[in-house]
Amino acid sequence: MSTAMRKSSVHWFLFALLLLSLPATAATIGYTAKQGWSGYGSQILDLSTLPPTMLASANSPGSTEISYSPDDNLDAWALTVPYTFKGSIEASGGTQIYRSGGYFRDELFLQSRNGAPVDLVMFFHVTGTSRTDSTTGSYGLLRTAWIYPDDTGQFLLLTEANIKSIGVNSPAPGPIDVYVRLASNQTGYSIRSGMYFPFSLTLYGDVRDAGFDWRNTAVLTGLEVYQDGRLLDSSEYNIYSANNTSEFAPFENRTPLSQIPEPASLALLGLGLAGLAAARRRRH
Repeated sequence: MSTAMRKSSVHWFLFALLLLSLPATAATIGYTAKQGWSGYGSQILDLSTLPPTMLASANSPGSTEISYSPDDNLDAWALTVPYTFKGSIEASGGTQIYRSGGYFRDELFLQSRNGAPVDLVMFFHVTGTSRTDSTTGSYGLLRTAWIYPDDTGQFLLLTEANIKSIGVNSPAPGPIDVYVRLASNQTGYSIRSGMYFPFSLTLYGDVRDAGFDWRNTAVLTGLEVYQDGRLLDSSEYNIYSANNTSEFAPFENRTPLSQIPEPASLALLGLGLAGLAAARRRRH
């Protein structure tokens, strides 16, 4: 191999290392027009079969409260409305895994003051209890997931979080009282400014010879908006439910950003006022 070829190979190798060391650019999501993404429901499944057998289901419109108690070994209940989850599932004996839970959809409009993409964080307060029925075969997982429907008909996982796990080599069962932090950028997506952001949120409990009870609710208690890791003040963004979802109303911010002077404009305004005051002093 010639000296020139060796140098070229080294250059390509160094370039490849540079590419591998560069941080991945976050993909942006959002729609320019409202998608009409809404709805909610609850389901109870038997996960021991493929695909899961639907034991009970309820979807909007109408009541989404469902219950299923075929015998003394299984008792499940769920109720879901936007930004609130309730439910319980108790399975005694056997090797089957059952699931109880629900989902809701909403579509938010987000706009940053400077027009740059934003990251959204939601906080859910989850309270309840958990139990196990054996020391060897019990299993339980209470979990939430946040997904986004893209324009190809697929779903992007934005974030997911385990709320409580029980069973072998897991924390002991007992009370549940946690704040779950769900960040829209966990898997590398940011929300474009001035866009509509449809999403689905789910919360479900899987059990085998165990039980979860979250009938005291998992409910949205907080919201934060970030840009490049910086927490934005409420004056720096707009956010509201495009579906007029009443449960989200306490977190909405509809400040008319176009009427708020930019920091540079405020500085120029200050200089202008100072010049005017100086001119008045000279006249007097």
